[in-house]
Amino acid sequence: MKEKKKTMNFIDEQHEKEFARLLKKYPFNTDDRDRVLLFYVLAAINVMERGVDQDLIELDYSKKPVIKLDALHHGWVTDGDAKMIRLAFHLYSWRTPTCEGDNDVEEMQNYTPVKLLTGLGSRYADAAYEALNILRNWN
Repeated sequence: MKEKKKTMNFIDEQHEKEFARLLKKYPFNTDDRDRVLLFYVLAAINVMERGVDQDLIELDYSKKPVIKLDALHHGWVTDGDAKMIRLAFHLYSWRTPTCEGDNDVEEMQNYTPVKLLTGLGSRYADAAYEALNILRNWN
């Protein structure tokens, strides 16, 4: 069976440019689905070109992106930004990294599909849909 080619449809030129900037800043193998999804979704956030990625992630000793627990607690984070950040983090780590333990039920509920995907503006909804499409079609 022939392997499907991985394709990414960027929302606009800004999204593609920001993805390329993040790829350069945080080098990763583009065959690493989880990191591709992390940076694909983060690149869609409207203010990322201002370099706010350092508010969200840092590199650990092995140069692997690590999610900051306080990622959602910055003045620039809107409700839509928070949903995209949660989606990116969940697709990357398959957990709820902005929760501070098992008792943080309110924050855990923000990771449900209904909470993540409803009420997004069209740009963010397009990026979220495409990220899920990438996930679905990844081999």
